[in-house]
Amino acid sequence: MDIVIKSFNRAYYLDRCLKSIELFVKGFNGNILIVDDGTPKKYLQLLQNKYPFVKVIPTKNYLYKSNKLKSKEYTFKKNIPVADWSRVVASVSDYVLILEEDFWFTKEFNLAETEQTCKAENIALLKMFWLQNNVLVQSKNEKTFGNVILYEPDVVTKNSFLYRLVFAKHNKLLRKFFTLLGFYSNEKELNYYSLYSVAGAIFKKDYFLHIWNNASENVNEKEQIIKSLEFFNNSKQQRLAKTKTEPLTTGFISSSFEKVNGDEFSMHDFNVTLNEYWFYNQNAFLEDFEEDISTDFIQSILKEKCKSDRYISEWINWVSNFKESYRKIGCIVK
Repeated sequence: MDIVIKSFNRAYYLDRCLKSIELFVKGFNGNILIVDDGTPKKYLQLLQNKYPFVKVIPTKNYLYKSNKLKSKEYTFKKNIPVADWSRVVASVSDYVLILEEDFWFTKEFNLAETEQTCKAENIALLKMFWLQNNVLVQSKNEKTFGNVILYEPDVVTKNSFLYRLVFAKHNKLLRKFFTLLGFYSNEKELNYYSLYSVAGAIFKKDYFLHIWNNASENVNEKEQIIKSLEFFNNSKQQRLAKTKTEPLTTGFISSSFEKVNGDEFSMHDFNVTLNEYWFYNQNAFLEDFEEDISTDFIQSILKEKCKSDRYISEWINWVSNFKESYRKIGCIVK
């Protein structure tokens, strides 16, 4: 089984991701492909020197974004490289582990044994990450095979048209009507993530290519959920599963996207700053895989790099709000 890692401008997290694979993943003899959307070349070269078994595949916008970052021009579009993801996944193994650069393993995980189970049970999606929020893996009729639990998603409807009508139409009157009928609630909407993951999962290649076929370059997860429903309705023998426990976790100190900036804080500038620190202190972000990178440690870096108190305060507020957005939907975030 191959591993594909989606990456953009967070070499300090990507190093953590790759090191965790080296430490914790057993039974792996595939390829590790990094689909990178603009991380400056010197950081990627350092990573390839450190992990010579990885291959970096630049996206079509790589040079444009990389040059923008090097010149500290942070005004580029927020498009996601969907076509590049699909192009790479089309070339890899039938089952593929999809990660993003801010994912890492926290415990041993046997990829070969898990792949055998996926093949034997015809699993299209094996979720390995849900932040202890069972609403995101809401299920019924569970069956256990080793470290894998097969499940049937427990959702209001599996009809893609009805899903679009109830959950994807932004019409206040319709939403109120379906809420009164008991068809709609925030929890019922979240239940549909039992059918879909953006990363942190093992995908059957056909399933991944289907949900991202002709997808928008803007983030719209409802579009992928609709395609997931279509896939499973047309392929009745394909199954869903989750691992018994979560072998993966993710970080909350930054984002690949600009998202909300402050008067002085800029997410792209923040990532550039941490990348540069990491470049000269390569092991600084590899201390504890059970925890995220320490905010106290990040603050010390920002002060060393002469970032203002306002900049640091705005970053701290962003992290707090980012974590709280996950807690509000039931995720456990430290």
